[in-house]
Amino acid sequence: MKETLIYLLQLNLLLSFIYLSYRFLLKELTFYKLNRIYFLTGISYATLFPFLKINSWFGQHIQLPEVEITENIIFPANNKVMASYTFADLLLTIIAIGICLFFIKLLFQIGSLLRLHYHSQESRWKQYLYRHVFFPILPFSFFNKIYIHKEQHPEEELYDIFKHESIHVHGLHTLDILMCEILVIFCWYNPFVWLMRKTVHQNLEYLTDQQVLNKGTDRQAYQYSLLNTAKQGYSSEISNHFNFKALKKRIAMMNKKRSSKLELSKYILLFPFIILVGAGFTVKKVEKNIIQAVDFVQKTDLKYSIYPEAFTSGNSYTRVQDTLKSGKINLNQIDFNNNYLYTIDMNVVSADQFKKTDPHLLDYTTFNPKGTFKLPSVDNYDSYDGLVSVFTKKHTAKSKEKLKKALFVLDGEIMNDEKFTAESVDPNSIESMEILKDDAAKAVYGEEAKDGVIIITTKKINR
Repeated sequence: MKETLIYLLQLNLLLSFIYLSYRFLLKELTFYKLNRIYFLTGISYATLFPFLKINSWFGQHIQLPEVEITENIIFPANNKVMASYTFADLLLTIIAIGICLFFIKLLFQIGSLLRLHYHSQESRWKQYLYRHVFFPILPFSFFNKIYIHKEQHPEEELYDIFKHESIHVHGLHTLDILMCEILVIFCWYNPFVWLMRKTVHQNLEYLTDQQVLNKGTDRQAYQYSLLNTAKQGYSSEISNHFNFKALKKRIAMMNKKRSSKLELSKYILLFPFIILVGAGFTVKKVEKNIIQAVDFVQKTDLKYSIYPEAFTSGNSYTRVQDTLKSGKINLNQIDFNNNYLYTIDMNVVSADQFKKTDPHLLDYTTFNPKGTFKLPSVDNYDSYDGLVSVFTKKHTAKSKEKLKKALFVLDGEIMNDEKFTAESVDPNSIESMEILKDDAAKAVYGEEAKDGVIIITTKKINR
């Protein structure tokens, strides 16, 4: 879930930047072919850059979470997950519902095109092949097919229509439109993506109009053809239209003076700048801020939670609103009426001793329900309803110091390089981590493992 939210945030930030850069720097330029390349490469880069590991190009490593070496190890058994419905869950649920609805809409649009294709027949007019539709429509093309109701237009208009739609067909403009439709499905909540979709449609029409005029077509006659084809009929958002609502702007762009070649410098500067912006989202400091923002969303509890029976008192539930996945809770959430086992820095204490603990000295508190913990120092741990453990700041600091001195074993190989740390491993490649301490560590790895051993196994080795 966390990785999905981070990806969506990075994707939408860069897509918004790409659109705004076009809006303020490129919109009025007449380099329509370059604008098309700009959007195609920009959308592709925004979609793929979170997977490119750009931060590794700069020799940086991702910070791994702190791993604590405790005095005793808790062995979970048949752990019951305490499920909590957070704001992140709600956010992803809404996004997923929207994706499904817009995907269904796309399927309906494709279905309408298939129905129209079924109610048409292969025909030829002059040197042009097309699909003759049996009822009035707005002329359009989809991949290599041109759809038109020929009786709807006089012969002089047909020349302009077929020239226009042939350029759409040979330029594979349908790919641009489908790319934007898919982008809208997954980023439907981003208004800049909708504006980008509209802009891509417009730019394709500008580009096609320019190419039609470059072939010697009379400008005034062509513009009249555009006006005359503005009739009622079927149209689809996923096709290349001969006509669309912003006809006034389209004619204005045809009459506009061509941009100076000096304006090409904007593209030369903008393309590498977008690459650097994408890279900026993945460097350590910025990525850390993005991750912290996502963590905040994930930890926002909506108080719609499901708890295991072992964590109830009578008919009321004990509220656990912190990071339930890791079992962390607040001290004021503990119901001392239950028969819990209490530990401070993994040392068993009574409930009274536990209550007298100075909260200012504590780092964090965890809870394990009945059946999910074992303590070697306790014989009758099954008789307790759960384990409440607190760890002091002093204990955490001591554990972190031990971590720095620990022996690292990566995929079965002892890392003798003193510079090797947990940060040297990409966290996405880790399959599992195991900690050995004291005699157990020295029994396997000798005296050099006196400060503990951290065994890291990567996914590649497991495969």
